[in-house]
Amino acid sequence: NGDNSDEKRGAERKLNRYEVPYKAYGGISRRIIIPVRFNGSVTAPMALDTGAPGMHISYKLAGKLGILDNDEGMLWIKAKGIGGTVPAIYTIIDTIQVGGAKDHFVPTVVSPSISSHFEGLIGMDFMVNFSITIDTRKRVVVFEELPPRPNMPAGHDETWWRINFHRFASMRSDWKKYREMLEKERSDSERIKAFREIADRQYREADKLFNRLNGYASEHAVPMDWREY
Repeated sequence: NGDNSDEKRGAERKLNRYEVPYKAYGGISRRIIIPVRFNGSVTAPMALDTGAPGMHISYKLAGKLGILDNDEGMLWIKAKGIGGTVPAIYTIIDTIQVGGAKDHFVPTVVSPSISSHFEGLIGMDFMVNFSITIDTRKRVVVFEELPPRPNMPAGHDETWWRINFHRFASMRSDWKKYREMLEKERSDSERIKAFREIADRQYREADKLFNRLNGYASEHAVPMDWREY
């Protein structure tokens, strides 16, 4: 019986392994480009990038996903790039899937495309949940699930939750401070009024994103001290 129990536990611990075919863009950077499915509806070529902390997608892909038509969670930010900073949007994608590997509630930066060969970058936020091997002979990327770890609400560790609560809260706080600064302006010029409208709208968007994060944390019983900001 003891042996049977051990075998049962071993079967329960079986981890999934996914092989995803890739295309190698033959430029200087030799990017590994794989198909990624977004929100169960749109598939696009994406580049694996261990130097990117999170998900980045192009405006073109965001348009296909309906993100640019949605007034929920369209928060304007400045994204850092090789040539400096560029206007970008910060939002949340419900699901992304690479082969059978899936992630939910993915904070994402929407920015101008950096290549005609792919629609964005898959960063470490997604890859950290898998052991990844690139098989150049079979031309596949192998994603292997990691053994279950304790205290991983919704598949994310304490660091992920703390970083995102700090980031979302900081964006909201920055727009609130900017809005308050504009309120102190004595001028009622059309220019100042326009800035106030933008600040009000962006503060509301930042607040929506923060509340979505907090709601997601509540759904998965994330400890309150992980939500400090």
